[in-house]
Amino acid sequence: MQGGSSGIGYGLKYQARCISDVKADTDHTSFLSGTLSLKEENEVHLLRLSSGGSELVCEGLFSHPNEIWDLASCPFDQRIFSTVFSTAGCERNRLYVVDYAFALESESFGAAIWQIPEPYGQSNSSTLDCVASLDAHVGKINCVLWCPSGKSDKLISMDEQNLVLWSLDSSKKSAEVVSKETAGMRHSLSGGAWNPHDVNSVAATSESSIQFWDLRTMKNVNSIERAHVRNVDYNTKREHILVTADDEYGIHIWDLRKAKVPVQELPGHTHWTWAVRCNPEYEELILVLVFSYLYLLSTIGVTRFSGVDATMQGGSSGIGYGLKYQARCISDVKADTDHTSFLTGTLSLKEENEVHLLRLSSGGSELVCEGLFSHPNEIWDLASCPFDQRIFSTVFSSGESFGAAIWQIPEPYGQSNSSTLDCVASLDAHVGKINCVLWCPSGKSDKLISMDEQNLVLWSLDSSKKSAEVVSKETAGMRHSLSGGAWNPHDVNSVAATSESSIQFWDLRTMKNVNSIERAHVRNVDYNTKREHILVTADDESGIHIWDLRKAKVPVQELPGHTHWTWAVRCNPEYEELILSVGTDSAVNLWFASASSENQASERSAEASRQRVNPLLNSYTDYEDSVYGLAWSSREPWIFASLSYDGRTHLIKLFTMNQLDSLTSL
Repeated sequence: MQGGSSGIGYGLKYQARCISDVKADTDHTSFLSGTLSLKEENEVHLLRLSSGGSELVCEGLFSHPNEIWDLASCPFDQRIFSTVFSTAGCERNRLYVVDYAFALESESFGAAIWQIPEPYGQSNSSTLDCVASLDAHVGKINCVLWCPSGKSDKLISMDEQNLVLWSLDSSKKSAEVVSKETAGMRHSLSGGAWNPHDVNSVAATSESSIQFWDLRTMKNVNSIERAHVRNVDYNTKREHILVTADDEYGIHIWDLRKAKVPVQELPGHTHWTWAVRCNPEYEELILVLVFSYLYLLSTIGVTRFSGVDATMQGGSSGIGYGLKYQARCISDVKADTDHTSFLTGTLSLKEENEVHLLRLSSGGSELVCEGLFSHPNEIWDLASCPFDQRIFSTVFSSGESFGAAIWQIPEPYGQSNSSTLDCVASLDAHVGKINCVLWCPSGKSDKLISMDEQNLVLWSLDSSKKSAEVVSKETAGMRHSLSGGAWNPHDVNSVAATSESSIQFWDLRTMKNVNSIERAHVRNVDYNTKREHILVTADDESGIHIWDLRKAKVPVQELPGHTHWTWAVRCNPEYEELILSVGTDSAVNLWFASASSENQASERSAEASRQRVNPLLNSYTDYEDSVYGLAWSSREPWIFASLSYDGRTHLIKLFTMNQLDSLTSL
């Protein structure tokens, strides 16, 4: 479709500039469009994609008394929408200009909420029911914004000087002003967007800046000085990402956490860039409207990560740290929000074992041991507490017997002496071989799970009292030998457990196995933290599989894995397409994989299939032994650490500092 359009067309009778998705119509793909005729009665068209997907059908045609300059569909009622309209004076009619930038002062503006009557159809131009008039404005009204969160009765109307917050009661056909505030004489507001991640925040564009308003106080709490921003939209999938269309400077993507400069600039158009829209599902897609033309900007695919350092192909130019003994466990210290930190544990048969607290130096050039602690047994599993950086769990063995415990790092600590860890609690409800301990990923929860080959045990931890009590315990059955698992970050009552023949999904409220995927020899599993239903597994013989749990009969994508056993997989905590895997072939592989079943190759067009690239972004092979340990940094998600059996820790940065700004925005 480059340079043209093979889409479906529909022609309105008059000129027009407004179209809105009917979000509340969950049964159809529907749009509302409104006309902009100077001399004729204007119209609102309700358009629906036919069941066969081959044409746009007008399901309703409604008369509207004035030129429609803005139209927005209600997010919770498909029959309700808003318009901003104008009644041009005679001078306007004589000039017959199209762009409102040239409208004269003789023109009056209004805004209203409308309801589509029932029944309706194309055969007659039905009259719309006026629910409420938003009549608190004097000057030129620019737009109406609906609250994006649930069935809220709040909406905002905006003129050149004021923001007005309304409370709508459609049943009583009334709208009342909740609050009103002026932006000041030096700011001429032109439009805005309601933050889908924070219902108390609205971004408003003006001639000289983007203003961020707190609706609780109706105050401008922050701003980005930026001239001639014409349009703005929030990324619904990325909390801090905003996209703007500038008259002269194209398209800019902003990270609101560091908004001094845009994190990425796109060239825009040869004429004014009029509007931008972020895709509601695929965060990499942006639509851009220019005067007379429409373009699709797609950063999907490996091009998004074209900044990954290719010099590391086949090797590792990362940062190294050597443990004294053999090891296989490494964990990101998620609770340490001030440093990029990892915990590692050794696996020595004859010596006293150790736990190393490693931190990336302030300059980012070396891994520094901030603490060295003795541990009484071989460490087979290690997991850091998500809410207290000094607490962690280990699974250990001494010969044939296994145990699990919660430990606390003493204060003060340092590398100079091997400090003794404080044992907070022993998880002593097991008899057989313990495989892992899982911490609840949601907030500061006191819950954790320990798992042996036959049982799941749910614990309640009280670190202040140095105790852990069994909340519940359940067996998986004799025919299932459990090997590990992952706690669902999207549902704190759900845990996935791997066994020799299946992946089991346990409901912790009932401690029952409520579902399963029959799959032999799944060695490791991890949830995608950004996609609710996506699970990734590492299989002994079949590589890596990505599953959509809503339709889990077959994986939605398969990756080849490693030349020997694929030992572990980890989804990136921020970039949903990035997956790491390690194996006994002495390699770490970095994969780019779309975590959505809608993007399966079987469903892509022939052209997209031809353009598909190798999902393996990089293979790091500078290891001399099997690689068992793997962890992304949650604080700096472009960094990961790996641990090979010979005790070598590698920390690798995927992006250089020059590449970081553009990548973090996508």
